[in-house]
Amino acid sequence: MSLIKLARCYDIVTPESAEQGDFAENGFVYESREVSLRELIKEVDSLGGYEFGSESALYSIDPEIDYRDGSERRESLHIDASPRVLARINRILKGVRK
Repeated sequence: MSLIKLARCYDIVTPESAEQGDFAENGFVYESREVSLRELIKEVDSLGGYEFGSESALYSIDPEIDYRDGSERRESLHIDASPRVLARINRILKGVRK
């Protein structure tokens, strides 16, 4: 399969930042990592439940909640590949979607 690059991002929302309509923190877990299709599927699976934000972005729908401070952490995956490879990935992911 052709080259697939993947970025994993996160955002943290606290009760205070939610009042302002913003993130308390956001950034990259990693940026522009080359992965195989098998590695991509493992990364998608690690999101738990997810939704498609676009053809090349997946967002976790189940936040990791810190009950000590009420913050919520979500992660997303951003796929960089050719249109042909993205179309194939989407067909595969929609077939294994939770």
